[in-house]
Amino acid sequence: MDGQKFYDLPNQWNRAAGDTTNRYFRLNTQLQGKTPALDDVSTMSLLKYETRKQHSKSKTLDELADSLISTLFYFELTSRPIKNRNHISCKGQILCIVGPGHNEHGKLHRLLNSLAEDGSKFYVAHRPLPGPINSQAKIHPATKFFRVQVELRVRDLDSPIPISLRIGNNKESMSEGQNISASPFTINGLLEAQGWNNPFGRADHGPTEPKDLARLVPECKRISKVTKRRLHGQNHSTSKRRRS
Repeated sequence: MDGQKFYDLPNQWNRAAGDTTNRYFRLNTQLQGKTPALDDVSTMSLLKYETRKQHSKSKTLDELADSLISTLFYFELTSRPIKNRNHISCKGQILCIVGPGHNEHGKLHRLLNSLAEDGSKFYVAHRPLPGPINSQAKIHPATKFFRVQVELRVRDLDSPIPISLRIGNNKESMSEGQNISASPFTINGLLEAQGWNNPFGRADHGPTEPKDLARLVPECKRISKVTKRRLHGQNHSTSKRRRS
């Protein structure tokens, strides 16, 4: 079976949407002689060797790596859109699925430092965000998670908003990098994804508006302490009744 021939056929599922074609990468390994059967496990070592040999310095592989890193980041609204005379404005933040870890040199720290060393930058609507990507201003003081505050201005709720991460600082390249997760998106799409346009609240019964994490974290800690004291009191009372 010729996988590349099938991939090149028009109207395939993996290329149905024109704006998602850059999310797909294909690496073909050229083999000498007869192609081994799919169940021929004895050729696995040879196939692995040839694949690494042919693609270790592939530009496509570099683009794939950049795409995977870029999709570690995503965007969420932090306020509802406000309609002005000739545009719509709203606020949001770029977040990262990689957490801070248990120490100051965790995975998030290493990821951001690596990107900063390469001069990587976020682009919002084709404009770079200022400041180094590993700046302490981009780390939430309470949760230690990564977040970058962004203000958006769009023509309407269905205008596409591209946010990308350009890894490296190659001035000769005009590319603005790879899209972050789900980019480009629209305000309407974000409102629906975050459950803000449901008249009776969210399906998971969560809040329909974001809360300030700086106030939310101490409140959760306070509630946790109160709950622990109550449980301790109940256990103590139960022990007394058993002894009596």
